[in-house]
This record gives sequence, C-alpha cells and structure tokens, in this order.
Amino acid sequence: MRAAPVHGEYVFDNANEKAAEQFRLLCDILNAHTVGVLRETGVTSGWRCWDIGAGNGNIAHWLATTVGPTGSVLATDLEPHHIPPHDCIEIRRHDIRVDAPPGTFDLIHVRLVLMHLPEREAVLRQLTSALAPGGVLVVSDWDGPQEDFVITAPTVEAAAAVSRFGDAMHAVAGLAGIDFSWARRTPAVFHAAGLSDVWSTGIGEIWPGGSPGCALFRLHTLLLPGPLTAAGLAPGDLDTLGEAFTRPDLRLWSLRIYTTTGRLAA
Repeated sequence: MRAAPVHGEYVFDNANEKAAEQFRLLCDILNAHTVGVLRETGVTSGWRCWDIGAGNGNIAHWLATTVGPTGSVLATDLEPHHIPPHDCIEIRRHDIRVDAPPGTFDLIHVRLVLMHLPEREAVLRQLTSALAPGGVLVVSDWDGPQEDFVITAPTVEAAAAVSRFGDAMHAVAGLAGIDFSWARRTPAVFHAAGLSDVWSTGIGEIWPGGSPGCALFRLHTLLLPGPLTAAGLAPGDLDTLGEAFTRPDLRLWSLRIYTTTGRLAA
C-alpha cells in the first residue's frame, strides 16, 4: 500500500493482495462495453492481437477464444502474474514506456493505461507503428469524476463524505500524473498519428450503492487511506464511506469511459 502517489506510475499497486478484487470489479464494470467495441473492429479467426495492461487476462482470454488456434494473443502487463495461462495466449512482462513493441499486430487493445503515462502521446505513436497494414488500435480511459456526482445519499453526512471522496480521488490522481482530459483528446492524437476510420464512444450510467462501481470506490478507500486523507478527507470519512458505498439509497453518476478506435491504412 503506497503512502503517496508516484508521478507517472499506476496509482494502485498490482502486487497488492486486493489487486485481484480490483481487476474483477473493473471487468464487471467495463467488459460488456469493451467486448462490444472489439466485436465492432471485426476481430476474427487468425488475427494477431496484443492486449496491453492485461490485468487479470479476462479480455485476453476473450480474444483468444475469438481468434482461435490460427490466431494469437500476446498479453502484457507490468505484473503479469494475475493472467491465467491459455494455450493461445503468450504472457509477458512488458513496459510500453521503455520496451520496444514485440512484433506487429492486427489488433492492439489498451485499457486504463495511457491516462497514467506522461509520455502517453509518444507511446501511442509507437503503438501505431506496431500495427500491421489494416490493423486496429483500441484505447480506453476514464474521463474522470463528474462534478456534483452524488445524485442521492442516505444522509447529508454521507453525501458530504462522498463529495469529499470524489475531490480527494481527483487530487490523488493529479499528483500521480493522471490526465483526465486525455480520453477526450485521444481521437485527435489518433488522427495525428496517421490512423483512419477514427471513432470514439463513451458510456456513463448511475452507480447505486452495492454496485460494482461503488464497490470499486469502497476498495479505493481501503487501498489509499493515507493519500485520500492527505488530499482532504475529514476524520471519520473512511468509516462513513465504507457504509455508504454499500447502501442502495446511494446513487452516483459513474465515471465515464471513452474508447477510441482507429485503423492503419492497408
């Protein structure tokens, strides 16, 4: 558990014992959206795919099933030990900030990675160079917490604590170098990198207490108590939040995810 965020590095420690729970919640929140976008790319048997920041390997396994034994999937992460083995998946530790692309691919998928990296635009250009002719790049990132994202709360005190939590998370993310404007700027960077058929889609919804989204927020209070308190949470807020995030009468605007796709000319 980190005492403070480190600029340019992932806010959460994927070696932490709670990392598996975080990956599971992110899959519950995002996989339906991600799989829908990936299907739209036309990914099919025989494609060579690279899943960057593969987490628990959930999307890599979906890709492996989709491309079949005639295709291939490379799943990379800074902490790849969370990825279960699969006959059609090569698992590798890889840092896209410093390591060269490990080949050329028909599909490159990157979810919740580039927003953390100060060199995100240079990395995206390098990823573009790793596309095969006609290959597709898919990048997803959070747009960040909404202002006034509390819709209803069980008590006035809970509403205030959740609002402070949102402000504190934004501050902690900023100290770590996360750029919440990146998700909306990604299409312009795709165009500048020479990709065509550039398209972006975003989703947002209501997260009631007890939902995977609120469970993710509750997990963040357990993973980052020191940084969140230093960023403005009041004494007692952590206990209030722990209960509030489980209450169905809490309703929040979700974080919005933007996914951008683009294709290299054939």
